[in-house]
Formats: sequence, C-alpha cells, structure tokens
Amino acid sequence: MAQVDYINVTFGFASKSQDRLIKRDLGGSAMLDIGIYCLAFIDFFYGGELPEKVRAVGTLTDEGVDVGVAVSMLYGAGRLATFTISLLVDLPNRAEIAGSNGIVLVERPFWCPTRVETPWGCRDYAVPETVIACNHVNSGALCYEADEVRRCLRKGHIECPHVPHGASERMAVLTSEIFKQLGVPYVHA
Repeated sequence: MAQVDYINVTFGFASKSQDRLIKRDLGGSAMLDIGIYCLAFIDFFYGGELPEKVRAVGTLTDEGVDVGVAVSMLYGAGRLATFTISLLVDLPNRAEIAGSNGIVLVERPFWCPTRVETPWGCRDYAVPETVIACNHVNSGALCYEADEVRRCLRKGHIECPHVPHGASERMAVLTSEIFKQLGVPYVHA
C-alpha cells in the first residue's frame, strides 16, 4: 500500500474468569496481555512514528485492572489509528488498513492470520503444524519468530532490524499514557 491513512484493530475474548488476566496482584491487564499486539501492529504499519494525540477510555475492575479499552490515536498528516480490546467479550479480532490504494483486511486472528484480503486479491497462508499441543490458535506460526531470533543471534545482532528496541520503548510510552488516561494505578514512565 502506497500510503496508510487509517488502521483499526480489535482483539477481545470472554476470559471466563482467568485470574491472571483480571487480578491486579497477578499482573492482570487487557493492555498488557492483548493491547500490546494492537499497538505493535499499528506501530509496524506507521513505521515507528509516535502519535501526536492519544485518547483512551475503558472499563476497570474494582481493583483498577483494565478489562476493556478503546483507543484513538492521531498521527502526522491527519492519519488515524484505533483499537478496541476486551477481556469481557469476544471481538472480531481482525485488522483493517486503509490507504491510497484501498483497504486491506487482515482476517481473524490478526496476530497470526491465515487470510489477508487486498484490493489485488486474497492471499491464504498455511500455519506450520506443531508437534506438541499449544494453548493458542495458530501457535505454529511462532516458528517464524523463533527462526528470526536464531538468524539474528547467528549474525551477532543484539536486536532484530525488523523490530528494533525502539519499538519496545514506544510500546512502553504509549501503554503508560493509556494507563494514565484510564486511571490504572501502575507506575507511569
């Protein structure tokens, strides 16, 4: 896509009372558990640019744990990104990228899709089989991350050129700002 102007991502599932997701003393947080995938997706397609404005609203438990969050971000040249996450309800778990050449739909689950629809046609991807049972859908695709880590280590790299340390720093800055706006009682950078 020549220019990306808008990105929308959703990620949500009914957690069915998984304590580690909703208890503050266990590190519970929709942002920390699943929101980071949305932020990383947006960061990748906006080339590591920080947004000029961030607006977040959400639902907190009595302990102050974020369990549902909606975020809008304004980037340079009027470009927008939005994401919605939830530990309470199932969401479409897909992504849309709109720009000068049309709309790209990254099908469910956007973090490891098997189908991407573009203005130029659909593309299907096979997920490698695993030899052991995995907890999450399409976990076989994690082999690509493992292969990239191995490649980087063999070349003596201390970071991946495709996902540099700066990406982690941007995720921390944005997560802290979102927590601040939500009133989540975590330490803010």
